[in-house]
Amino acid sequence: MNYLIYKKGNAVCLSLSANEISSGGQGRIYKVVSPLELTNYCVKIYKNDHHAKVNKDKIEYMVNNKPANSNMTNIRICWPESIVYDCKGAFCGYIMPLAFEGSRDLKIIEIFSVGKTIAQKYPKFTSWHNKFELDSPIGFKNRIKMLHNWALATEIIHQSGKYVIVDLKPENVLATAEGKISIVDTDSFQIVDASNFFAGPVATPEYFAKFAKERHSQNLNQTNDCDCFALAIAFYKILIGSHPYSGFRLLPPYNTDEYSDIASRIDNDLFVFGKNKQYIELLKHNNMHERFFKLPHVLQTLFMQAFTSTQQPSATIWKQALRSIIEPNTRIKVPHTPRDIASVGNSEMKCLCILVVDVSGSMRLCESGLNQALRIFVSDLLDAKNGFKEYSKDQIELAIIQFDSSVEILRQPDLVKEGEKLPLFRVKGLKTNTAAAVKKAMEIVSERKKYYFANGISYYRPWIILLTDGNPNPCNPIELNSLFNDIQDGIQKHHFMLSAIGIGSEVDAEYLKKISCNNYYRIKQTKISEFFKTLSASMTMFEGNNPQKDLRDGLEEELKGQI
Repeated sequence: MNYLIYKKGNAVCLSLSANEISSGGQGRIYKVVSPLELTNYCVKIYKNDHHAKVNKDKIEYMVNNKPANSNMTNIRICWPESIVYDCKGAFCGYIMPLAFEGSRDLKIIEIFSVGKTIAQKYPKFTSWHNKFELDSPIGFKNRIKMLHNWALATEIIHQSGKYVIVDLKPENVLATAEGKISIVDTDSFQIVDASNFFAGPVATPEYFAKFAKERHSQNLNQTNDCDCFALAIAFYKILIGSHPYSGFRLLPPYNTDEYSDIASRIDNDLFVFGKNKQYIELLKHNNMHERFFKLPHVLQTLFMQAFTSTQQPSATIWKQALRSIIEPNTRIKVPHTPRDIASVGNSEMKCLCILVVDVSGSMRLCESGLNQALRIFVSDLLDAKNGFKEYSKDQIELAIIQFDSSVEILRQPDLVKEGEKLPLFRVKGLKTNTAAAVKKAMEIVSERKKYYFANGISYYRPWIILLTDGNPNPCNPIELNSLFNDIQDGIQKHHFMLSAIGIGSEVDAEYLKKISCNNYYRIKQTKISEFFKTLSASMTMFEGNNPQKDLRDGLEEELKGQI
């Protein structure tokens, strides 16, 4: 049978190998034989019309939304690049890059066989011999390099903000003896963006976290944490030689058949070195888990966080930690406790605050006051004497926007740092494009949340603070109503909070009430510094249960006399 793809609108006829190179539940994979320029590609043909119909929309989405940097020197994500049609013009599969030449299923090094080398287990795989032996220095180093590439590939997938692998496991990762990594089975990924959802229908129980199982049972989308837990399991198996929830005897009350399988042990927190370790008895002979204590401290800490806390180290954190082992001179602080994991990539929950400040002509008398107030605000945030809670300096991210007729981002979202040179507000324009400034703040919120999601970082609801003293520019009523609706929708769905601060007596109170969904306050021109002190106090008072409520209540309490 002939198959077709379309490149730049032109039909290209494909000739495929007679024999499949791989087969799964839904489809078979064949190497492209011709044309010559596509012989480094393969084609997945679905086994029947039902499988094709079920996957058609998903594959079309993936073809049009390929992650950046999916094909690098040591990384290859075998992503659908074009739709494949049969001779009747019907959708039947897709074309994707082949894995690196010489690739093998990572199960080749996943589990250690007592008394057997890789050469003894796989005598025909000569390129792998003497390179990955678990207890040799060179074997450990090569495994670390390979895992670094795997973490990098996972990071690339997560950075899109659209994909969760879900069924992440060594069987879906191919590697060369040089440590190059190819991610396969990409059409099983979960896809979530603003308007599209395609489930990741398959998950392997021994890599599936308890929280992921709970989300699955409630028909909720999986998050990157699902992948990161599986990544930690796979990394542990490859570096230790045993599953972190296996290779030991259980003591009462867990010594029953109910806890014999790995999935039930995961559900009951029976990690070998976890909180229930008193119920675990290690094997006296050939105990793989003893290798855990020979690992670099940073890896021990990451494994402990992955299997004992609610927050997973992201793929980025794993990548950075593995890089620090490959290149010992890499400047990276080794964490001492799971809480200190922020040192490797600061995974503390984030609280984003965006200041949206009017610098139109009518704000000229406020210019020096605004700049002074900003410095007071930042100083208070960094001063523990002002109530800054432990770890909050790793949580509060500040972005700054100024606007007149145009909108300018003065500071991109980032943690506030000691000694940082702060931007200056410059009053210049005559007009007040409030709508465009608020819209830009909402865009920053959206992009930052994608970053958090891609890196496995939890976050509180972002906070937008609008300060203005004048009347906004006239706007197209349709566009303005659309903006008001977007703001209302964002607030109602807890995407962000927005507070509008009117300075002086000339503000358009009705407009600010509408744009903030009635979360509006008015202050005097002489009280700008006091307001910023109130804001910093409100931001540093939260205990983590409901910081948005704490922030809102703090502002209302302090400003109620000025409304």
